[in-house]
Amino acid sequence: MSCHPLSVGCSTPEVNLFDVPQTQVVIEDSYFVETSPTSNYESLDSIIEFQIPSASDNFIDPSEIYVYLQCQIKYSDNTDLDTDDAIWPENDFLSTFFQNVEVQLNDVSTNIGPSHFPIESHISTLLNYGKGAKKGHLTARGHFTDEGAHNTKFTLSTNKIFDVYGKLNSPFLNQGKLLLNGVSLKVKLTRSQPSYYLRCTDTDNMNKKPYIKILETYLLVRKVKLTPNTLFSIEEKLKTENVLYPIDRVECKMHTIASGITNISLDNIVIGTLPKKLLVCFQSNQVINGKYDADTFEFKPYSISSIGLYIDGNLFMKPFETLFSANDEQIPLVARSYLNLMLNTNGLDELGNGLSIKQFNENKAIFAFNLEHAFDDAFNRVNPKRTGTVSLKITFKTPLTEVVSCITLLNFTGLVEIDKTRQVLVQ
Repeated sequence: MSCHPLSVGCSTPEVNLFDVPQTQVVIEDSYFVETSPTSNYESLDSIIEFQIPSASDNFIDPSEIYVYLQCQIKYSDNTDLDTDDAIWPENDFLSTFFQNVEVQLNDVSTNIGPSHFPIESHISTLLNYGKGAKKGHLTARGHFTDEGAHNTKFTLSTNKIFDVYGKLNSPFLNQGKLLLNGVSLKVKLTRSQPSYYLRCTDTDNMNKKPYIKILETYLLVRKVKLTPNTLFSIEEKLKTENVLYPIDRVECKMHTIASGITNISLDNIVIGTLPKKLLVCFQSNQVINGKYDADTFEFKPYSISSIGLYIDGNLFMKPFETLFSANDEQIPLVARSYLNLMLNTNGLDELGNGLSIKQFNENKAIFAFNLEHAFDDAFNRVNPKRTGTVSLKITFKTPLTEVVSCITLLNFTGLVEIDKTRQVLVQ
């Protein structure tokens, strides 16, 4: 007897005594290959380029591409640091070290729109991984949660040599489908300024312009060999259809706000297709391009008292009204803006992302707006596209004491198509 007329009877796993696991019959073999850079990376300004050639019988797994870097901190005149020189890599080194990561398929770039790789990559790490990951596997890519211990480790090091290993946070490399055979993949890495990826508080050491020298670098790439029947069926389907790769892409836009300002309207941040989500944060204009003695990823609240988003001139939702506090005399009034950030990231998962309301109040003030029709984050479906204009109105409790950059991260749904001739179309 069922509890409802529409309820259908079913079994439970513990009594499925005659079932066995399914067997995958599409992948014949897979293996990792080392790919060395095709460009000379000795020069500080040179682009590091990796070319993964196409093959007729192998597919590349973009989601299983890892970069290895062995580095040494040196001064610009190529001299070594003294043992007690307090210079250390900035947090999340694989994010800060590269100003831009470009992925090309058959020489067609999958990057669209303005970007700021370090901020995009670090905020993704900050909001989408929990405490365990940040204290665990993310330390391999240079992420740390204890700055004092990190600083001490590098200060006590005699040769200042270290290594990092991890994935590159790029839209095409974040999707899980195999890259079609016959399509080459190129990764181009542009380095940031040394003052962006290194921290140093001593003026004399800063004047020596410390930088990172790459001692060794390579990619580890997973390649997959499909069974002949699977390969044949893909080629047959390609005669009538294109291969499709949905991607999540991010555009980064920056707006300068002059000192002395108490309120501002940033009009036409978006003109055209509306993003799925929008994140807003603020940084000192001096820090945005790198400053040895400043935290690269400090997003100050700047005594913001109100921030509202407008679509086509209409208020999207009640503005976030906040009272940030820098001392114990006033309890911060930021609960709604903080929880809204958690609602639009992995912060409400069982493990959360470890970002506390205290950190939000002090130096991780990021405001989130979800513009999706269905107000969800499902990757197996998309919402209809909407067009319009997006603006922000921001009020500060006290006048700004310095020039500030308002950073907006716009999240869009993108698509990469490849046809039977291996022509690549990015939209």
